[in-house]
Amino acid sequence: GLFILHRISIAVPIGNLLNRLLLIALTIATTAAMVWGTKTAGRIRETSPSGWLLLFQFSSGAGAILGLISMFLSISGDTGSAYHLTEGLLTSGFTAMLLWAAIVLLRTLTVISLNTEGARTLHMVLKDSESICSWCMKLFRWAAIVAWGYYTLEGFGILTPVQASLNRFFHYEMEFGDISLTPLNFLYFVLAIWLSFLVSRLLRFVLEKDVMPRATLPQGVPETISKAVHYGTLMFGFFIALSAIGIDSSSLALILGALGFGISFGLQNVVNNFVSGLILLFERPIRVGDKIQVGDMGGVVGEIGIRATTVHTWDGADVIVPNANLISNEIINWTFSDNKRRIEVKVGVAYGVDPETVLALLPSLVTSHPDVLDNPEPIALFLGFGDSSLDFSLRCWTKASAPDIQSDVGVAVNRALVKAGIEIPFPQQDLHVKSVDKSVREGLKP
Repeated sequence: GLFILHRISIAVPIGNLLNRLLLIALTIATTAAMVWGTKTAGRIRETSPSGWLLLFQFSSGAGAILGLISMFLSISGDTGSAYHLTEGLLTSGFTAMLLWAAIVLLRTLTVISLNTEGARTLHMVLKDSESICSWCMKLFRWAAIVAWGYYTLEGFGILTPVQASLNRFFHYEMEFGDISLTPLNFLYFVLAIWLSFLVSRLLRFVLEKDVMPRATLPQGVPETISKAVHYGTLMFGFFIALSAIGIDSSSLALILGALGFGISFGLQNVVNNFVSGLILLFERPIRVGDKIQVGDMGGVVGEIGIRATTVHTWDGADVIVPNANLISNEIINWTFSDNKRRIEVKVGVAYGVDPETVLALLPSLVTSHPDVLDNPEPIALFLGFGDSSLDFSLRCWTKASAPDIQSDVGVAVNRALVKAGIEIPFPQQDLHVKSVDKSVREGLKP
């Protein structure tokens, strides 16, 4: 209806009474549409909050205010200003509707494309099609916002003045010694850094979700490749950003020299941890998923970061360990070469029990356990003569959780010894009295 009314008003000559009446009707209809859009967006946001709906509600509210101004101007007789305001509002509204329809169409095409037979052969599509669709929609929306802003400014007739103002602002030169910079240089710098993070994220997503799962790589190598690509992309983007603001090689050497001077005083720990993180990634003494022990702390390596490594302890806590500590201190890596762990259960039996009987009994207790390995096979050893018992050790290997298996083996050993009538003694001491005072002896007599 608005579109038809707008086309009719254009066909009627300006200054005509009919044209003025049509303009008043058009401004009223446009304002009503803007108010309706504001209220509708507000109701939807109450049930499903969204930043895009907030932007739409704000834009519709601003359009409603401009519509009221245009209505006042048209009624008061300033048809020229009213016409320009109404033309801008209609251009903005029509552009927004067209772009919204284009986004809906592009979303449908994206979903169809991701569900084609060719796309489903990619691992990243099978595992993260929703994430890919979400990223595409963000790209479409931002492109639509830029296009909407451009045509809205053009509709209000202020595109050329805005472009001229922005051109003067971005080309305003500022002197810093021998370096001349403009706001446009800073904009290029920020864009280069932002794009380097974006490209790094995209490359890591493709590598981690599609490329590396297809290749047979040793444990830890995929994480190393992913981190190397990340740091390399950021470094490349950083140098491009420096060139964008006009810093040449001599100026760069000066900056790096000043940075090195600052690092030598205040940032040496940060740099030490960063370099240690690179060593951990490329030398791979520990890898993500390894079971390690550092001092009294043990757990699973969760993530090797740029400054520190996250370890999930057996108690459920996440401990942040600086990378330098992992390089300079001794680390026990239980899963560096394989996942096998040795379990040892020590037991003592009473003196008088035949050691051969115990040595034959103990290994047979764990051979039927599903999580105990046959190779290396379980073995029982006679450790020696204790203060109150004959001491033995039962040793076996497992790839499962060692504490759980050790508990099972301990219970089985106790049950088997009780069933066989073999006593597990407790510590005893005999007291031999060599001399006792006479008064004490007299007191002990019955």
